[in-house]
Amino acid sequence: HLHQTLFEFSQLNIELIVVLIDNDREKKNERLKRLIGKCRRSKCNYDFVAPGVAVEALEAWLLADESALSKVAKKIIPCQPNPENINKPAEVLKQITQSSSIGIPYHEVLRGIASELDLGIVLRRCKSFKNFHSFYSMRLKRFISWIYDALY
Repeated sequence: HLHQTLFEFSQLNIELIVVLIDNDREKKNERLKRLIGKCRRSKCNYDFVAPGVAVEALEAWLLADESALSKVAKKIIPCQPNPENINKPAEVLKQITQSSSIGIPYHEVLRGIASELDLGIVLRRCKSFKNFHSFYSMRLKRFISWIYDALY
């Protein structure tokens, strides 16, 4: 599915595609190598793809910002200590959202939290997000440089 999805996005003239997966208890470098290999084998221009692996689960990043959690859950959610060290962050996030009475599907809850997330907080609290952000920023700078060179 990844090859087709990347190809379809590349046909839409999207400037940068960010591909992010959970680590799922594998060695980070192994999972990242496989993801990069899949991205490179796709039919789109790999220079515009930023692959990355969350430490264990993307939900750990969502747990980093209690303000975003509170806003979406419509109740005060306390700060989650060391979100990347939480065992089964997806389960913790489900418990938090199920304990509120917002009445929307879980994937919509995740989307809501992601849209409210303060990335500065996630950068400070999640080393894996900081690493991913650095990688993404470097690729974005290369992309901007490429566009500048192409235009001028």
